[in-house]
Amino acid sequence: ARWDRGHVRQAMEHATRALDISRGIGWGAGEAAALGLRGFAHWSMARLDSARDDFIVGLRLFRETGPRDYEAFGLTGLGMTCRDLGRLCEAAGHLERAVSLSARLSRWNSSSAVQILGRVYWELGRFADALDLLGPAVAPKEGTGHRDGRAMMLDTVARISLDLDRHEEGLEQAERALALVKDTNRYWIQASILNAVAAAHRKLAHPDRALQADDQALALARKVMSKRAEADTLLSLSVTYPLMGRPHEAHARAAQA
Repeated sequence: ARWDRGHVRQAMEHATRALDISRGIGWGAGEAAALGLRGFAHWSMARLDSARDDFIVGLRLFRETGPRDYEAFGLTGLGMTCRDLGRLCEAAGHLERAVSLSARLSRWNSSSAVQILGRVYWELGRFADALDLLGPAVAPKEGTGHRDGRAMMLDTVARISLDLDRHEEGLEQAERALALVKDTNRYWIQASILNAVAAAHRKLAHPDRALQADDQALALARKVMSKRAEADTLLSLSVTYPLMGRPHEAHARAAQA
């Protein structure tokens, strides 16, 4: 719950306590779960090697002692971390495995793995695969499912639309994604979507609107200490500023990113 609200330091403290207690009583599944939660906290703070180590050890313990549902949870975290490490093919493999487990695990909701896998496909340039995977979940008539997951899937679909020069469509999709989470505290998700909104406005020659979206995203990313979201937003600003005749500020933001 702390991690979900962006309270990363508190989440790390709770995960570390849970890890110590589980080890003290010899509870392997509890140790694996605590490692997974600590891995997500490490990921949020951009301690990616530490996050990867935690997920790998946690997965080994789950396979030895825990319910298989949590294997998919660990694979999703490992895939997410490998993606941020730039190991996109490895990330895709872990996430594809996590998605495939949903057919056999009744308690496992694969939406988080699906949305991250869709993003990895986009970053690999596999647009058709990403749209095949995400399309059914983001259809306008689709009214069910986890709002956060649907919003992040729409975010990726919007970015693909922009890359395919469907700029108005991309903006509409990004704004629809933002509307799904505007009344939540999922600030790191909002920041990511605002980056897509900014990109769409740049494509449509609306630099002032792009800057407004970028500024909002940066404030949200810093509020929840999400290093990935902050870096992505600084990079977005470095592309927006030259459109406004502010090259020195663009250079400074790129250096920060």
